[in-house]
Amino acid sequence: MAEDYVRLAKKQFKLELQEAKATIDWVGSYWLVQIAVDPLATVTDVPGLVSRIEQHLNRYRRMGHRVAVHQGFKVPIALGLTICVCDQFTPEDVRADLIDRFSNRDLPDNQQGFFHPDRITFGQSIHSSRIVTVARSVTGVQDVKIDFLHRCDANPCNTNEAQSKPCDGSGNDAISEWKNFEVDIGDLEIAQLENNGNRANGYLCLNMGGGR
Repeated sequence: MAEDYVRLAKKQFKLELQEAKATIDWVGSYWLVQIAVDPLATVTDVPGLVSRIEQHLNRYRRMGHRVAVHQGFKVPIALGLTICVCDQFTPEDVRADLIDRFSNRDLPDNQQGFFHPDRITFGQSIHSSRIVTVARSVTGVQDVKIDFLHRCDANPCNTNEAQSKPCDGSGNDAISEWKNFEVDIGDLEIAQLENNGNRANGYLCLNMGGGR
């Protein structure tokens, strides 16, 4: 039953929605249908969109149902990396590229940052292996270690506890051995990392070593 409302919302608002999820619960005298929506990044008036979706769905609600629409629950992510820079590159330039790659922005090369809202939707866990792959793809990065990777609303239990080795940027050393893990994201949750100075919205810390 709940999925019927999701289909209606996605059909009517397909140019504004990336995804929608629904739950249905008996609350004693009626069925409460809650619709969580993930708007596209181009939507500037999210509260207005939520209101329009709720009005639209209430036109089609079944007897005994009440429909409530809300934006998906954002889960801020904390990410810390130690980066070993190749000796022919400057740490400052590599840092700037890493900040771009792990941003929530559209990038000049027509790509999107790792945490761009249109790349992440409901229930998508954050895997350490993907973080390492993206970091290593940045020009000038010799090696990378994840210092921490966790939800800001939870204890930082998912971290790489491997011991760092000195980084001289020569290309002959690896920073560490690392273990693969993931940050779990619930079915109605969406990971975010805005790195905008407000740690409550997720943040990135970079510890640079090596380079010239």
